Amino acid sequence: MTNLGLDNEHKWYWNDPSWNDRAIEQKVDEAIRLKCVALPIWKWKAPKDYNGFSGQERIAGWQKVKVAIKLGLLPAPKRCSICLKSPAGQMHNEDYSRPLQAKPICPSCHRILHQRFRHPRSWSNLQQLHGYPGAWFPPVPGSACPRHLTRPCLCRASTR
Repeated sequence: MTNLGLDNEHKWYWNDPSWNDRAIEQKVDEAIRLKCVALPIWKWKAPKDYNGFSGQERIAGWQKVKVAIKLGLLPAPKRCSICLKSPAGQMHNEDYSRPLQAKPICPSCHRILHQRFRHPRSWSNLQQLHGYPGAWFPPVPGSACPRHLTRPCLCRASTR
């Protein structure tokens, strides 16, 4: 098996052609079904719905990620996949129907990501600061109007 950890600044396990989250999820499901590993228990209040997924679906995804890490099928989060700082400590997922596509992320970037619709400027700044070709969080193309965060913007602020 190839090294699925971080080989250099922008090479991540999910970019490796041998990476197959569905096959790994099948192994995780089998380990859970056969009780080869204890299912981690969510100890916090139930998360809110996110991207069309219920809080329970999010917890189930979190549990599968934890089991995959414990079984050595998914690298433990060491570096944030956005700012590249250590430690990442958390994982983020946009699609809980594919829980093992979760990305390592630090608490600061995770907070900004989840608040991106309430605070789009912070998210835009983070993307522009840390975006790179092939990033799972594509950088915002061009410069945003500082007042309206739209492209193109016809207000005078964007022409100054």
